[in-house]
Amino acid sequence: MYTRTDAGKLRVRIESVEIIDTFRATVHTCIFDSVVLFDSGQIDSAADDIVFDDSVISAFMVWNVQLDRGTWKWVSSAATQRKIGADICGFAN
Repeated sequence: MYTRTDAGKLRVRIESVEIIDTFRATVHTCIFDSVVLFDSGQIDSAADDIVFDDSVISAFMVWNVQLDRGTWKWVSSAATQRKIGADICGFAN
């Protein structure tokens, strides 16, 4: 599986950050993904490549992160709203 530089976009916008305490935070984002994934039969040729996934999806996400030795790390996440085939984030407009 691979993608091409001209085959779609992946865009992420941080909407807000809530600091819960010194070590925990919640990050609200909006994500738009139109990246096309290809499956290649031959490694050295694109002649037989097929489109594996060309779906478009966007979602409002909530990410729970935790500070671990000076680095914020992902703990969990959930989509609060998502739309297949459209851009609810407003990136495409």
